[in-house]
Amino acid sequence: MLQSEQEMALRLLSGVSVAQIRPSMEPDKFDASKRRLENHFTAVLFIAPLVVLFLLTAISCGISKANFSVDEKRALASIPKIHHLKDLLTFPPAFEKFLNDNFAYRTQLVQWDSIAKWSLFRTSTHPCVFVGKDDWLFLSDESDKVTLRHDPLFSANELSEWTRVLEARRRWLAKRNIKYIVVIAPSKCTVYPEYFPDYFKPIRAESRLDQFIDAMRTKTGVRTLDLRESMLRAKKTEKFQPIYFKTDSHWNFVGARRATTVIVNAITDWFPSLASVSDNDTKIVRSELTNGDLAGMLGLNDYLKEEQVLLVPNGNFSWHDSKDMPHPPLDAPQRTHEPFATEVDKKNLPKALALRDSFFQNVRFYLSNYFRRISYYWPLQEFPAEAIEKEHPDIVIQEIVERFLASEVPHNPPSVDALK
Repeated sequence: MLQSEQEMALRLLSGVSVAQIRPSMEPDKFDASKRRLENHFTAVLFIAPLVVLFLLTAISCGISKANFSVDEKRALASIPKIHHLKDLLTFPPAFEKFLNDNFAYRTQLVQWDSIAKWSLFRTSTHPCVFVGKDDWLFLSDESDKVTLRHDPLFSANELSEWTRVLEARRRWLAKRNIKYIVVIAPSKCTVYPEYFPDYFKPIRAESRLDQFIDAMRTKTGVRTLDLRESMLRAKKTEKFQPIYFKTDSHWNFVGARRATTVIVNAITDWFPSLASVSDNDTKIVRSELTNGDLAGMLGLNDYLKEEQVLLVPNGNFSWHDSKDMPHPPLDAPQRTHEPFATEVDKKNLPKALALRDSFFQNVRFYLSNYFRRISYYWPLQEFPAEAIEKEHPDIVIQEIVERFLASEVPHNPPSVDALK
């Protein structure tokens, strides 16, 4: 039928005029068109921000050469490359990790999320940061959980391997007429367990550190210094409290100075000239800590702040950076592990080499005053035999943070293990 015939039939059957029929049909066409327009607008509204964010991310990655997160203390994921067909299988998850680390405004978005959750609920947005009582922050990775819970303890084989490795180092150093001392820096959770929730307590009295100290003193000739007692005493007696940072996983300068005093006193019988160095008379320099590592991991460095006290000898620090091994630039945190050395213009003082981790970052300000040259190495699990041969110090001071006892057993170069 033609359109006019259809209209006539409808009019005859229903008694409704054609003029009345047409308006009743037009809204259906209009509503469908309106819905399509709304759907297109919704799609654009959803996709456009993603496209803009992706473009900004691409531009940011093209401009920025940053491959290290200062706040998170870790390397950022780099864009994956495809060299072989098999790389196609690993490309999607690797690319997702790259985007998660590098999308535009990531730092700001993470910070806003952290501020909101901290302000409203005092909760952590990082799986390795634990919020304790009175807003104390603690590192809570697997190593720290083992340290706090005293579980699991060392197996007999693990403990035997630890003592074997460190005794081998002592013998290797002794053959070169180099003294050796191992210093254990207690983890923050060991010194301030009262700021953990009451339900998070050790399940037994003995800890890995207890096992370690006992084995080192009974099965090796290594002089081993456990700083727990000194730190717990300083916690009660030091004028400036606390001795560990609330927003950082390390001891502060007050704790570092106390640790230095205990270390030096422990080796004065080897090197009597150390007794001539004194920093008992100090001036107090107060400042604000705005870069605690735990606060940074939450993206709250500018939000969570605390006072820090630096005790400076009245005559100022006597050490200076060595010209041949200066300290890495402070604005290059990715170079934190690079070795450096300090020197003091006093020929009667001994030379030292410190094998250290991040707990010696503040200790170095004080310990450096006691040696005419002390080089600092961050070898992780390695023993830098070649560097020690080159430096030929009078003593090697090996500092190990307590939580490291819950990690993999360190190992030696073959030349060190081969010595009987």
